[in-house]
Parts: sequence; structure tokens; C-alpha cells
Amino acid sequence: MKGRKRVYFVHLKGMSEGSAIVATSPGKAKKYFLALGDYPKEFYTDLRAKVLGQLDDLAEKLPEATLIEDAMGWRWALEHGVYEYYDCADCPRCGAKCTTVAYSKRIGFYCLECEDPEVLKEVIG
Repeated sequence: MKGRKRVYFVHLKGMSEGSAIVATSPGKAKKYFLALGDYPKEFYTDLRAKVLGQLDDLAEKLPEATLIEDAMGWRWALEHGVYEYYDCADCPRCGAKCTTVAYSKRIGFYCLECEDPEVLKEVIG
């Protein structure tokens, strides 16, 4: 019997950076994560996989092993709380190149360049 597809956020224990991957089990999500090639397979036991239940409907529509940022885009992933921030992206607010971008429902996208409270005050009033 095939398991239900879900979106798992896979990361190394103690780290917040990781990837959101469609899989039918935490073990498969970890294997798909390692297949990306960023970490050696010996890291398998140090990986954690957390279900992102708010994305269950989306998971059913996507093929297994899909990276959410590849399927939906990094902006979508930030807006829907998949990631806290995204590295080396161009900021939609100020146009800064290859910076760390985050998203807030209150103010929208912002980055390391425009996160200064005075700059944000000018932008959002």
C-alpha cells in the first residue's frame, strides 16, 4: 500500500536551513534530501523531517521527491511559511541582489539591506 504524500521539511539536527520535499514517509524525504548532493549519505542519522501539515492538499498534486521551491517558487514558499528566509535571492522590495530575503504578513518581503527599521518605516509609512 502506497503512503499518503505529504510535504516534509528536512534539515540537519540543530540547524534551521533545509528543504521542503514531497514524500510518502520521513525516511523517503530524508533520502530525497541527501540525493540533492549537499550532504554525504552518512548524515542520514542526523537529519530531521517535520511534516508541514498546512501543505497536505498541495502535496497530493505534486510528484513525489518534488522540492517545493522548485514547483512553487521561493516567493510562494516564504509567503506560505515553508521557510523563514531564503538566501541569495533578489529582494522584491528594494531590489538588492543576492541577499537574504524574508517575508512578513504585515510588511511583505524584506531583506538584509532594507530591514533597517528606519528604511522600513519609509517604505511602509
